[in-house]
Amino acid sequence: MNIRISAIALSVLFGLSLAADPRMEQGAIFEAKGNYEMALGEYRAMLAENPKNSDAYFAAAEVRVKMKDYSGALANYRLAYKFNPTMSAAYEGAAKVYEALGQKAKAAEERAKKYAKNKKKKFLKVKKIRV
Repeated sequence: MNIRISAIALSVLFGLSLAADPRMEQGAIFEAKGNYEMALGEYRAMLAENPKNSDAYFAAAEVRVKMKDYSGALANYRLAYKFNPTMSAAYEGAAKVYEALGQKAKAAEERAKKYAKNKKKKFLKVKKIRV
């Protein structure tokens, strides 16, 4: 039951329905069981089909953090926000990795990127006024 709840929580976090790609759910199940390599395998399979899948990169980064593979996690977080510049969680994840490595200045840089992208996103949503 807890594994199912974790999969649902991850899907809500990513804004996905569980039906979007069953490999995302399966990866979350493997992750919840501590089978990180199998979880990464699910996310790699998704990326083989769609190399710009920011959700798969983000999920892989989260697994790599649990594995303490910080360089791999940073690479995956960066790819996640490269393909989805408004994915705040990816910037925050990278910042937390830098904090774990004791690099507070780089963590602050990642957070600054997050705020800059979100500010730009809000600016672009402003409706045009007809005159």
